[in-house]
Amino acid sequence: MKSNSISPNSSMNLQSPEMSKASQVQMKIESKIGKVSDLFAEIQAIMAELAALEPPTHPGSEATDQEKAAYESSLKNFQDQVSSLNARLETVQTKLTKAQDELANLQGQELPAAQQEDAQRMREAVDKARKAMDEQLEAMAGGKDGEASDAKNDLTTREAQTQVRVRLVRRDVGIQLAVQVGDNTDFGEAKDSQEKTTKVPPTPARGI
Repeated sequence: MKSNSISPNSSMNLQSPEMSKASQVQMKIESKIGKVSDLFAEIQAIMAELAALEPPTHPGSEATDQEKAAYESSLKNFQDQVSSLNARLETVQTKLTKAQDELANLQGQELPAAQQEDAQRMREAVDKARKAMDEQLEAMAGGKDGEASDAKNDLTTREAQTQVRVRLVRRDVGIQLAVQVGDNTDFGEAKDSQEKTTKVPPTPARGI
């Protein structure tokens, strides 16, 4: 006998979806926030290096040519360091601006769009599961109707067979047959005659 129960492995069950679009965007946002934080830290480090730089002291007007040459060399080295740090700072600041723009785009556009897409996918999944459930319930209902119809047909058949087996009962009738015995030549007289009554056994009932 087939079971009408709904299988837990039925395709109508709502399966856990893959990682949602919103979750993927959220991971990007978290990664981007981490990158922005790192860039901020790098800028702070560059600023600290710039602050730590000290220009060389001028030897004065009475300095020798050698002292003046040493000063010029130190000054040039200082300027190169400042230029290098400023170039690094500009590069990092450009990266930071780009990362901030990307983060704003993720938070302001991609995340809402992904959330809407996830909501639409979930609605479609629910509708699909509901449709599958309705179809299975209809199939179950159809099966029960068929079983009820078969049972009704079986009952009708049994009733017909029962009617066929009904026996026509006839009452047993005792038939008495009068037999006249004796000397009766005139058939109208009953002189010196004897009557014997013979009973015929009852006729048994016959089945139809």
